[in-house]
Amino acid sequence: MFQDLKPHLADLQKRLIIISLTLVVMFFICFAYYEPILKWMLFPIESVLPAGSKMVAIELQETFFTAIMVSMFAAFFISLPVIFWQLWLFLAPGLYSNEKKILVPFVIGATVMFSMGAVFSYYVVVPLGFAFLVDFGSTVVSVMPSIGAYVSFFIKIV
Repeated sequence: MFQDLKPHLADLQKRLIIISLTLVVMFFICFAYYEPILKWMLFPIESVLPAGSKMVAIELQETFFTAIMVSMFAAFFISLPVIFWQLWLFLAPGLYSNEKKILVPFVIGATVMFSMGAVFSYYVVVPLGFAFLVDFGSTVVSVMPSIGAYVSFFIKIV
């Protein structure tokens, strides 16, 4: 019984190693270029912050951990095609041809819809949401968002 399982587990291990290596390599590349990625992530809030207002780092280590968080986020999204491909290579041998014919358009459609949702969120939902949050109570409180809290919030929304 377990002899039949060994080749599948070996294949799963191979796929997970490829995914892990891809994520690690992409993380280090993204970490080297985290500033342009962070600037891209800051665009939605910078357009709605009051004049003269800017992001702050409240804690000493916040900028470093923000760079790590930004790099992990970017590495994951850049690695998604490899992750999906490896997942497909693992699952496809166990599927019948009619199941593959159904699954391929579904996966492509879901990927396109997810991408469209992320783009819509970045250009419409996030700026409107941040505009509301920045304006809410701005007559009483000065808005000085923390870079770490913003990036964490951005990742959750997008």
